[in-house]
Amino acid sequence: MNEPERRRFYELFAWSLLGFAFLFSLLGNHWSQSEYALSWIPQHAVGMFGPVVVGSAFLLALVLWAVPLSGALLQSQLKRILFRGLMVSVPGYAVACALVVAVQVLMQVALGAPLSAARDGLARLSLSFLYRGLVSTACDVGLVAFLAWRFLPRLHASRDSLPAKLVLVLTVSAPLRVTLALVVTSLWPS
Repeated sequence: MNEPERRRFYELFAWSLLGFAFLFSLLGNHWSQSEYALSWIPQHAVGMFGPVVVGSAFLLALVLWAVPLSGALLQSQLKRILFRGLMVSVPGYAVACALVVAVQVLMQVALGAPLSAARDGLARLSLSFLYRGLVSTACDVGLVAFLAWRFLPRLHASRDSLPAKLVLVLTVSAPLRVTLALVVTSLWPS
């Protein structure tokens, strides 16, 4: 794989990660000044938003990365880029969690909630939350990698526009990813 293609994938992944982290931070925020909501932000970021942000960023980066490539080049580079994408998902998970926590805490503090509630939430964060989040991220990213390995060349070969391809990818992958997330979270003890 040549250096510009690799760098382009990493840049697409990083920008997608930032965009999805801010999007899910805004959508997942409790729009009231609540100490209770503020104290649970780290757990929600680690267990729920982190895996979703990383999987969504990986999926979007793969589709956007494949657009300008020829079919033969895509076939030859797909396994390598999937492997690299899987490797950047762990640091991506840490960045996503940190961004979600930072944005949501800043919004809550701006709405008037005390910062001490955020410290209490961070103190309650345990290794089991991180482990669960990493397992959920691995499952989500693994599903995205499998779907890309199986269907990205077919999607690339279609004559649809980029927005149509993105809608198709979202329509097919979202229910599968949600189902997998529900199955994985149901396996954890309460």
